[in-house]
This record gives sequence, C-alpha cells and structure tokens, in this order.
Amino acid sequence: MHNSQYARLATLIVLAAFLYACAPAQPRPESQAVRDYIAVAELEEVDRIRTSMIGQADYKVINEEFIVFETRDDNFLVEFRRRCYELLDDTRIPPDIRRDSNIIRSRFDTIRGCRIDRIYAIDEAQAEELVQLGRETDGD
Repeated sequence: MHNSQYARLATLIVLAAFLYACAPAQPRPESQAVRDYIAVAELEEVDRIRTSMIGQADYKVINEEFIVFETRDDNFLVEFRRRCYELLDDTRIPPDIRRDSNIIRSRFDTIRGCRIDRIYAIDEAQAEELVQLGRETDGD
C-alpha cells in the first residue's frame, strides 16, 4: 500500500467512527413502548399539575423515565429529561425544586431531583394500563 492509500483508509476509519458517535442513541424498549402509547392514545400535554399539598400526591414508577403521578382528583403521566435513577434508589434523595408549593411545572420543577420534561393528562384506566405496561417491559 502507498501512503495515499493509508491516508484514505485512515480517513475512512475516522469518518466511520465519527458517524457512529453522532448516530442517535437507540431508545430503550421500555421507554419506546410508553412513547408509542402516548402517540397512539394522543395524550394531551399539560404544563402543570395543580396539587392541594405535595404530601397528598403519590406516584407509581413505570420505568426510570416515566411515572404515573396521582393527585387526589387526577392522574398524570410524567416524563423526565433523563433516566431518573433516584426513583428506585432510596440511599440518596435530592431535594425537589418547586417555584410554587401547590403547582408542579414541566421544564422547571423536579421530582426526586429529576427535572420534569413533559406532563400528560391521563384518566384512571390509562394510568393502570401504563403501570401494567411498565411491569410487562421490566424484564427486557
């Protein structure tokens, strides 16, 4: 091989590595299942959850990216900006950020220290389906 052939080969290797690094990450199957559910059910995105008191609200973990947040009257699907390992780890519970004690806002507030990306309004039946979906995809 001549020097020009080595240079071309090196360029191709660098280009292939660059393209591989820039390729979008494959979504995790359990998160993709929830995203598919959101699209098929055409869930309505809301900007905030109104709560009378944070202590009266509860949530059920679907996976590390989604929870079903339950208030006294309503249910919501909450999506985090990143995988929220703190949902399942009780050894370190970071403080939550709230601008208002009676409202939880997407893009600004946190649950278990994880920033909320999106909130969707759901009914009780959808909440049960989503929790079940999380159980079914947990073994993947």
